[in-house]
Amino acid sequence: MASKELEKVEGEVVGEMTLPGGFKQWEKKGHTLAERGRKLSWEIADWVIDGDDRFGDLAVQVFDDVGLDSRTVTKYVRVARAFPAEQRTYELPFRAYEAVAALEPAAAHRILEDVVEEGGTSEAVRDRVRALRDQAQPQLPGTRQMTVKEAAYQVWVTSELRTEKNGETFYLVPTPVMHDLATALKVQQG
Repeated sequence: MASKELEKVEGEVVGEMTLPGGFKQWEKKGHTLAERGRKLSWEIADWVIDGDDRFGDLAVQVFDDVGLDSRTVTKYVRVARAFPAEQRTYELPFRAYEAVAALEPAAAHRILEDVVEEGGTSEAVRDRVRALRDQAQPQLPGTRQMTVKEAAYQVWVTSELRTEKNGETFYLVPTPVMHDLATALKVQQG
């Protein structure tokens, strides 16, 4: 809507603009939906844990029926078990907790508290986790850091065909190359 058209509409003045009536209600609804969104992952995670604890394999079928793949279910369970309801705050989204779930509880809580205090985001949480991992993982002599893709390529390039069994191909891979792949996987999975 052009600004002259806005002036003709009875509404609210925000800054130098007159906004259509109902803008504040619309904005408030956006804030409400965002807050519900921050809590929704936790609600789903708690529901998954409850179903898993109470119904076991029966729950797994329901997870499939409602469209939760096994990777998502595993993530929800891991994060929700690491942070029981009494240890959560909704000031940061679920993905911030996901970033610290593999850390020692004291370190995870310290990072979350610091980021909340500073008004940071889940990206700030991930940055701190990366920095913590970089400090904790000195490079071993004779190794180099690489991505999983690079390490997998090195495995493929340096391997020698060993045998084929039951339609599956097995390769003989030099130990240092496998070590690099394992290191790359550990760094990225953390």
